[in-house]
Amino acid sequence: MSFILHIETATPACSVAIAEHGDVLALKEELNGMQHSAKLPVLMNAALQEAGIAMAQLQAIAVSMGPGSYTGLRVGLSTAKGLAYALQVPLIGVSTLESMAFGMRAKMPGRKKQYCPMLDARRMEVYTAIYNDELEAVMNPRPMVLNNESLQNELQQHELFFGGSGAEKAKLILQHPHAQFDTTTNFNTAANMVVLAHEKFKQNDFENVSYCEPVYLKEFGEL
Repeated sequence: MSFILHIETATPACSVAIAEHGDVLALKEELNGMQHSAKLPVLMNAALQEAGIAMAQLQAIAVSMGPGSYTGLRVGLSTAKGLAYALQVPLIGVSTLESMAFGMRAKMPGRKKQYCPMLDARRMEVYTAIYNDELEAVMNPRPMVLNNESLQNELQQHELFFGGSGAEKAKLILQHPHAQFDTTTNFNTAANMVVLAHEKFKQNDFENVSYCEPVYLKEFGEL
């Protein structure tokens, strides 16, 4: 058995999943607000209870590493680090944008597209990346200020599926027949981390509990 706790707090959504061998046993979420420090323990306890396992049975802790909200990422990672240290289990870091792309791909089965998850930053800025159908990054995660020229070369070459909290802003600007948008689905769910975390668990691809930091992509307050 490999019970893994997954924590996703990169956005206003606070999401927790318990999985075994890559299958979700329990998912608990609070999608509105940023009170992650108060909500996270409640959601974790509820998920463990629904899954029917004790905290001591967990064999790894997975956490969404960013980019995203500075506060949310700090809360999620500090909680994950504390659990991993206390339970003496590995810590698994999952890219927030890659897990979003995983969920976006699941909405397009059999469709050869490229996936462009976007997280709202401020003004017309987003955090984004592009992944192919094998979830390989063809454009690495980065901050991007959206304008009429953004991603036009990519759109000329591929169908791009945009999702996430930044997709609404992109939809207003990126007018192209190859652009498709989902502005309503919450892709920042711990359920989208499960398969990615399980693969890392099998490969012993773990974070250093003492030294790992969130992936902010830019410093707080940087333009």
